[in-house]
Amino acid sequence: MDVSISSRHLTVTPKLEEAIRTKIGHLDRFLPELDTAVVHFDEARNPRIANREICEVTLSGHGHHLRCKVQAPDPFAAVDRAEAKLERQIRKLRTKLQARHHGRGDTIRNRGGELPGGGRSSGGGSPGGGSAS
Repeated sequence: MDVSISSRHLTVTPKLEEAIRTKIGHLDRFLPELDTAVVHFDEARNPRIANREICEVTLSGHGHHLRCKVQAPDPFAAVDRAEAKLERQIRKLRTKLQARHHGRGDTIRNRGGELPGGGRSSGGGSPGGGSAS
């Protein structure tokens, strides 16, 4: 995965850059179709704000776009929170794609025995559903 990093009001140290590339770069193991990741850091200048570090991550590839924005007291915590948030989004997208490709798996057993016409299976008997006289 190609990871590009930018920042505003903050200098990205080599240690932080390495942490970003490893954590965000490993997200493609969940969905290999993701090609690029854009990571943007910003620091809030207001001293009253406790979570001053803002991390925005956008993943894209193969027609899919995933984005998250998190705040944390330090940049490493922001990367960890972004990774957790994006991992949830990727799992949700992957489940959606698998369900679309493989079907939902609805069978008569999973629906509680309902037939496609709206009736219920009776386990035998006459075709009319009533008792024969």
